[in-house]
Parts: sequence; C-alpha cells; structure tokens
Amino acid sequence: MGKEKYENAYSKDKAFFGKKPSLLIYNHLCLFPKNVSFLDLGCGQGNDLLFMNKLGYKCLGVDSSSIAIEQLRKKIKQKSLKDIKLGHIDISEFNFLEKSYDIINLRNVLQYLEKDNSQKMIKKVQKYVKKNGFIVISALTIEDPSYLTKTKGFKSYFDKNELLRYFATKFNIAYYFEGPIQDKGHGDYPPHEHGMAMLIAQKK
Repeated sequence: MGKEKYENAYSKDKAFFGKKPSLLIYNHLCLFPKNVSFLDLGCGQGNDLLFMNKLGYKCLGVDSSSIAIEQLRKKIKQKSLKDIKLGHIDISEFNFLEKSYDIINLRNVLQYLEKDNSQKMIKKVQKYVKKNGFIVISALTIEDPSYLTKTKGFKSYFDKNELLRYFATKFNIAYYFEGPIQDKGHGDYPPHEHGMAMLIAQKK
C-alpha cells in the first residue's frame, strides 16, 4: 500500500488502523522513563503519538501524508493538547537534532523505503537517540506473504534475525520477536497474516 493509497484511505476513514496504540508500545510501557521525548517517524493518524502524549510524553510526529497530519492538527486543536508537534515530511528527509530523542518509534514504515535507505534510517536513529534511550521498530520480514507475491508499495524486507543483528553492539535488547502475527484487518482489508520483526532496544 503506497503513499497515494494511504492518502485515499485516510481521507475516507479517520481511524483507518483503529484508535488504539500498537501492542508493542502498550505492552512494554514499563520499560520507558516517564515525561521524556517521543519521536514517532511515520506517525500516520497518530495512534501511538496521541497515546504517548496522553501519558505525558513530549511528542513529535512526522509523516509524509498531508491528510494524516492535517487530521492530527485538528485533533490537537480541538482537544487543546500540549507538548505535541507535527512535521509533514518524508521520514528519509527528516533532519534529526543531535541526541535529542529519548524514544524513537519506527512502526511499520521501513518497508516503504528502499533497502539501503531503510538501513540508513536505522543507523540514523541509533546515532540520534539519547544514551539510555529506546528505539522501537516493527518491520516486515521475508516471511511476510507480500514478499512472495511482490506486492507493490513494499520495498524493504528483513532476513531472519537481520534486524536483531543491527543492534548487536552498543544496545541492550529489551524485547525481540520475529514470526507471524495476525492482523484483525483495517479499512476494506479483511483479517490477514504478516511476517514481522519487532524490537525494543536501549542505547548503552
């Protein structure tokens, strides 16, 4: 599902992926320090971003979808939310500030980058996350059905344990999962399965 399809999906449904945060974040809140910064790269309609802001995190959300960002701006204004900023920009063009981020979230976005750009993005977040800060990633693996069918829109997949290997040094692995997950469906998409790698790593 490419950028144009997301724009169309977001315009039709203000909660295309539902309203709940990712279980990867929700189930591991105990790992994260309170009242720190949360950078959400590829924030979409803001499920994780709004959830973390509600808990007191200082949030910055970045996404290439103008529709998603505008929807978020309206929510922020309507609810008078504080400590939340937005950027309408492709994540590959985002200018990081030197070691300014306590938690960086890359949920289901790396597959939309070419593989070399996906690897570069991982190196960037590793560089710019603060010491003792956390990086949260979920990404497609070669076990995903779309890898075999060569689904248009997905450009980057991870081999077995590949994502884990990127964090073998200078990071402590707080959580790692690799395997099939069941997606309950969203929009017009019925329930389906994905091959995923999920990681939470803390910088030493």
